[in-house]
Amino acid sequence: MLGRIQKLLKWIAIGLVTVVVIIIIAGIALPYFLPLDKIKDIAAQKASEVLRRQVKIGKVSFNIFTGIELDKLTISNRPGFSSEPFISAGVIELKYDFWALLRGRVAIDKVVLIKPEILVEQRADGTSNYSDLVGAKKPAPKKVEAKPSKKKEPISIMVSKFAIKNGKLTLKQAAKVTQLKDLNVNISGISLKTTTPINVYVGVMGVYEGKYVPISISGKVMLDLNRSYVKASDFDITAAGEKISLGAEVSGFDKAPNIKLDVSTRKLDTDKFLAIVSGTGSKKSKVKAPPPPYGKLTATINKSLKSVPANIKLAANVDLNNILFKEMKLDKVAAKVTMANKVVNIILNDGIKAYKGNITGSIIADLNVSGISYQVNDLVGKGFDATPASNDILESFLTKLPDYKDLKYKLYGDLGLRLSLTGRGVETVDIIANAKGKGSFILANGKVSRLKSLAAIGAKIGLKTLQEDIDIKEFKANFSFANKIAIISNMALHNGDAGDLKLAFNGSANISSLEFIKGNTLSLKLNPKTTKLSSEYDPFKDENGWYSIDFEMIGSLKKPIPIPKLGRPIQQIFDTKKKELENAAQKELDKQKKEAEDKAKQELEQKAKELLKF
Repeated sequence: MLGRIQKLLKWIAIGLVTVVVIIIIAGIALPYFLPLDKIKDIAAQKASEVLRRQVKIGKVSFNIFTGIELDKLTISNRPGFSSEPFISAGVIELKYDFWALLRGRVAIDKVVLIKPEILVEQRADGTSNYSDLVGAKKPAPKKVEAKPSKKKEPISIMVSKFAIKNGKLTLKQAAKVTQLKDLNVNISGISLKTTTPINVYVGVMGVYEGKYVPISISGKVMLDLNRSYVKASDFDITAAGEKISLGAEVSGFDKAPNIKLDVSTRKLDTDKFLAIVSGTGSKKSKVKAPPPPYGKLTATINKSLKSVPANIKLAANVDLNNILFKEMKLDKVAAKVTMANKVVNIILNDGIKAYKGNITGSIIADLNVSGISYQVNDLVGKGFDATPASNDILESFLTKLPDYKDLKYKLYGDLGLRLSLTGRGVETVDIIANAKGKGSFILANGKVSRLKSLAAIGAKIGLKTLQEDIDIKEFKANFSFANKIAIISNMALHNGDAGDLKLAFNGSANISSLEFIKGNTLSLKLNPKTTKLSSEYDPFKDENGWYSIDFEMIGSLKKPIPIPKLGRPIQQIFDTKKKELENAAQKELDKQKKEAEDKAKQELEQKAKELLKF
């Protein structure tokens, strides 16, 4: 047994020595018969033909361990853009098949760019220095009569692996310049076989709040050019711990793309993710930039949407969890999204779950219309915790309102709503001008913190209760809006049958100016058992003994002015006074009648006595 082991070790040693000898011989001999200059010329020529850019290579060298190296490669920029090269790299390594070298052939299967610098430029009109490369067709090869050849070509370039190491990416958008460092790319499995997946990894360092953070994209791609089909699976886009997972299938991408997409997350801060990926650098700017002129955002979006082909079809499943959108915290967003003819349909199956509540409904967006038109169909929300929900909505969308913080911490309890609306526009002016809709809301088992409208009334009639927080059993209303006017109907607030307050409102307000419109009525009823007012207010009592006062609200919604409507109480006072006068007059008449009757009786008695006197 020992002899066999020794014999095996002997043959292993001989094999290792042989391999080492072959490597040494190849290292000395191969540089003399490898056509290095030819490799350089072929590489530059083929790259120039494919890219339609001038490709230059400084020199070529060979190392048996590292492979073939191309020094000082540059790819020119697109005409009309800056004079800096589109791509420049100090070294490009071409990895080869060692055993093919021993047969006198150069079989290159991997290309590695070492510390390249890549320049991406985009103009304000949307054109870029790379858009001419996307979908660029290779020039048709010249027809040459085939000649029989007995020997194989000495160079075979079939790249199955591609990599970038420690690159730098510079993004120029108008006057803004962003640089991403430590760009690393690994693509492997490149093959003509459609059943073989291509593994993709891209990593780079982005900037967020002054710090470098990692960004990466990884996944697998299967490509079938004959069928115009591509499938991406297990794709993860990660930015500083924020991750989106994607799966996609695209068929007919050369003519009429049909896209199937799955999007999911476990946790995502959308502002942070987009800030990192887009290179804006921070979640919130410390210095507020001046608002762009009206129409600029609409023009930008219209231009972007114009580039979306009308023949694209999309079917997407969206499953997003633990989303932070602006200041809103969403537990889950589950939806089905389809698009055809540039019309997007969003169906909220399981809905949006947030703040202990849930929203269901559907949304249609027409991308063919300037500024995008939209239609929200029967959006229903139930069971929301009113305080954090309303506060976060204010912080996300209404911070431009003067003193918007005065509206925070006003609602407590369970909030529900129903909404249907149509509209058009992406800018505030257009949204307000074109929005039409109707709906309702209900707030139950909570409280309303110092409503300014009631506080103004409380100050006017000297009632402190109305100037403080009000516990409520139910607060509800129906509403509709069109032409910048919101109409409120059947608004009712009460704190139970045995409570001390009932409130009703019917009227309208201008959404644009945030002011009440004349003709509204706010009816206030106060329980006399719990509310003590001076006797001056007794005429304001209704048939049930409650103080009942009507007001018209004028001025700003933020600082309303209540004007008492005195028609009813004045009529009530008049009716009471009239009754008093009638009663007094009747008493006087009865008195005079009695006196007259008594006098007449006395006179008759006197006459009778005189007649009967003997």
